[in-house]
Amino acid sequence: MSHGEKHPETNFWKLLKAVQGGPNTIGQISQLGHTLQSDLNPVRNPQGIILVEARRNDNGFNLQATKEGGKDTELVYWLPYQSHAATSISRNSFESGACNFFMTTAFTGCRFTLTPQQVLHVANNAGSGSGPGERDAAEEGVTGPRVAGTRRLSVSNFAAPEDIYYDGGRTLVFGMKTYTGAWAYKIFHPRLNTWEIM
Repeated sequence: MSHGEKHPETNFWKLLKAVQGGPNTIGQISQLGHTLQSDLNPVRNPQGIILVEARRNDNGFNLQATKEGGKDTELVYWLPYQSHAATSISRNSFESGACNFFMTTAFTGCRFTLTPQQVLHVANNAGSGSGPGERDAAEEGVTGPRVAGTRRLSVSNFAAPEDIYYDGGRTLVFGMKTYTGAWAYKIFHPRLNTWEIM
């Protein structure tokens, strides 16, 4: 690298904040370890603030919960998946707190719902079946009827115009406090190698 030339950014969390949508410039992202791959469990995998480390690999980054701080670690609000249910958290409870990021379990058929007040991870098999009506009922059991400003990431291709469709392939959602202090939610589609902003 020549004198005066900038070194490329290698901090995952800074790269994530810089994502604007479109082609992926970060590389592939893997969620490793028990915490980032397992169902909600009150003892072994509760929702709440955790420390997540991003380690660079040849193709991108591996993310894993850790107990120790380090060069590329951040406090993250973690919302795990729960089979046959919808997990949720009030946005105000973490967006106004100590963490600057939000993560949830990778999506492979589930729904992500972002309302003006809450975020939800709705299991693909929520309720008594695996159809969009059951996911709607599980979601609305938490939020009440859909309100203006609600956005969904969903496998239902008849979603409302403000919703984002995905094909059920592994998809990741990250929330983050931007440099202005507002929160943004970004979707990574690994198979397409693209990002969308909710």
